[in-house]
Amino acid sequence: MSLTKSELLSTHFKKTATADIGKVSMDADMLNLLLAIDARLPLSQVAAKAGLSPEKLPATAVKLIKLNLIQPAARKAPAVGAAFIQGLKANMIKAVGPFGEFIVQDALADTGYSENDIPINMAADIILQLSEEIADEDARRIFKEEMIKLVS
Repeated sequence: MSLTKSELLSTHFKKTATADIGKVSMDADMLNLLLAIDARLPLSQVAAKAGLSPEKLPATAVKLIKLNLIQPAARKAPAVGAAFIQGLKANMIKAVGPFGEFIVQDALADTGYSENDIPINMAADIILQLSEEIADEDARRIFKEEMIKLVS
């Protein structure tokens, strides 16, 4: 399997059943990453959950792949779509002003995905993360309500 670093970070992996797992030698990074694997999340988020640094992630993931302990998950979640992204930006600008667009861009960049391929199962996390950037409670509530309309 040959993946670029960007593809690796955005790929969803699942654990594979290995009868000989007791015979496999793993370092702490490999074990932490393996234990954190969640097919619903891209590898970049799994690594963050496992506390694995971005510098160590590619090599550690490749080791697990070569040992056949993880493999790409077969199903890719559908993307949120352009309307969701535009709604995020528009509603964030209403809530915090012109810097809202930059806040959204930063939050989306943190996901490890491009704006065109953010899985829909991450929509709620993104909405929640962005709502925390809104100081005014009424504006925060309105932002969440408007965004929920876009995903439902």
